[in-house]
Amino acid sequence: LNANGASIMIKDVHGRTVIHYAVLLGLSECLRDLIRKKAQFAQVRDERDENECTALHYAVEKACKDGDSAARDMVT
Repeated sequence: LNANGASIMIKDVHGRTVIHYAVLLGLSECLRDLIRKKAQFAQVRDERDENECTALHYAVEKACKDGDSAARDMVT
């Protein structure tokens, strides 16, 4: 995304950011890359979607339900 100049701040019609989708779709490498970019990650970490959920809400759910390691990395 960054290589192509895309902004991680953009939300879709549901209010979700790229971090929401990285968690929801299980895109572990993408999520890890976003977490490593701390300044950018911090900008969207607390963004809520139309369900009032942050990506962290979904990460906790996914880590508990699926044992997803990237989601777990986001939580810890």
